[in-house]
Amino acid sequence: MQIQFLNERPAPDVQVQPEVQLDHWRILQRGTGTLHIVAMLGPMTLRVTSALAAIDLASAMVKTESGRNYHLAAPPEEDEDLRMLMELRGKLAIGKVSADVSDGVWHAVSVGSWPDHGVGLLPPW
Repeated sequence: MQIQFLNERPAPDVQVQPEVQLDHWRILQRGTGTLHIVAMLGPMTLRVTSALAAIDLASAMVKTESGRNYHLAAPPEEDEDLRMLMELRGKLAIGKVSADVSDGVWHAVSVGSWPDHGVGLLPPW
């Protein structure tokens, strides 16, 4: 099977779209260690964010290096077909993906802290 992503374009300016609510998302770790959200924003629309900079576990809000805020409004995407597309789109945008850390991030959001109150994957906001 061959998949081709068409109509790639940058996200709107952060001043125009400072916050985005996400219902369909995964967080991928790049080979260099940075974390990036891959999300479905609408029919046939996938976005890969700039590197994640911080998280507020209490509000499930993630800030990217570009300054945009993403609200994780639902658990990570579980649909196998959509997850495959998200991973492929992520690899195309960021290169080598070393891990999918979505479940760990969502668990931390759900309980309000990182496991064992240790160091988290993202600094606090």
